[in-house]
Amino acid sequence: MIKNETEKPEKIEKRNQHFVPRFYLKYFVDAEKKFYRYDFLYNGEQLPSRVFYETQCHRKFFYGEDGILEEKLSNKEGEWASACRKVIAGESLCEADKALLKEFVLYQKQRTSDNHNRIREDRESIIREWTRMLYASKGWKYDDVAENFCKKRASEGTSPAENVLLASKMLEYINDLGLLIVHYSTDNVLLTTDSPVVTLNPFMRFQGFGYGCIGIVFLMPISPRHLLILYDDCLYKKYRGCTYFESNNEKEVKQINRYEMIHAERMFFTADKRNLDLLDDEVMGYREREEKRRKAQYIGPEGSPRLIMTQAEGIDYYYELPYTRLPREYHRIPYNCREAIPRSYDKRMAEKLSNKYKVLRITQIFPTNEENKKLLPSKTELKMGCRRMEVLANLYWKERDCDVEC
Repeated sequence: MIKNETEKPEKIEKRNQHFVPRFYLKYFVDAEKKFYRYDFLYNGEQLPSRVFYETQCHRKFFYGEDGILEEKLSNKEGEWASACRKVIAGESLCEADKALLKEFVLYQKQRTSDNHNRIREDRESIIREWTRMLYASKGWKYDDVAENFCKKRASEGTSPAENVLLASKMLEYINDLGLLIVHYSTDNVLLTTDSPVVTLNPFMRFQGFGYGCIGIVFLMPISPRHLLILYDDCLYKKYRGCTYFESNNEKEVKQINRYEMIHAERMFFTADKRNLDLLDDEVMGYREREEKRRKAQYIGPEGSPRLIMTQAEGIDYYYELPYTRLPREYHRIPYNCREAIPRSYDKRMAEKLSNKYKVLRITQIFPTNEENKKLLPSKTELKMGCRRMEVLANLYWKERDCDVEC
């Protein structure tokens, strides 16, 4: 029998498999090995409670009843914990340590309940739409039986274990990223959540979240005082080659905490009660917008072939961190002229960039509303923007020593 979560458990059994590891959560507790937990599920109807860290962020047999993947993750967590301890102690990091930290961020991104639910929901939307079209073509009524079938197929088609195993194949896409650790000597401290890795792309915002895209950024609090940043150091160059950076920026800590709150699936954790004051109507509003934005959208009448649009991961909230500030020349590219180019040279993408203005000139939709029309770039600006994007893409690829065809 599992005890009340506010009581310290004697033993955490293997069946309670964590999607955020205990060694990591432990960094955010107080002297009693507890922290405040806020659960968004209750929308403020329940007061934040102080709980033991061991009782959080786990599901029964989350990775499978055989325990094989859970055991492998436990072994890896020992290595990741060792690298994290070096970060917290401010020790020099060798290349092997940096590789472990990158691995930890990626696996943590892949293994959460939030990531699993997002993938399952996208898959369910696609299966549901296929089934609706099939039923319409047959003259059948789409009912609860069909709906349950769609949910079952979506659940069978993806699993937390599968998402974790994909991480090993994705490592090659982030190995080239720079690594920066920011130590905050501030009164305010960082919090963490049940989905602690926030992915941003200041260059593309909602379109460039492929791990191999230009401008990708990963943020993850490692402790209440340490923020780990993986970033495209060929684009954001100010701190390139720097491993540790000291900051006393109080506002920055609060803004990162807001990122974490908005990105959390359901809960955030902090030993500092003052962080609870950051939870305001604006944060809740962004969370509601993200909940709506992540749902699939459809173009076309129901029952006929429709275009399904699943939303890229990302949050509408944006605060410009000094570590990921865009160079001026990239700011000058109009948003609709930008492309989420791969960090490695791609011939087809290069051809697309060379023809982008021709396509935009034909497809650009000019609104009848004069006020909205002012927001769109002119044809001259479009042409110049597309040319800048093409030139900067080739310069970017050359700086990465890619085999660029002139």
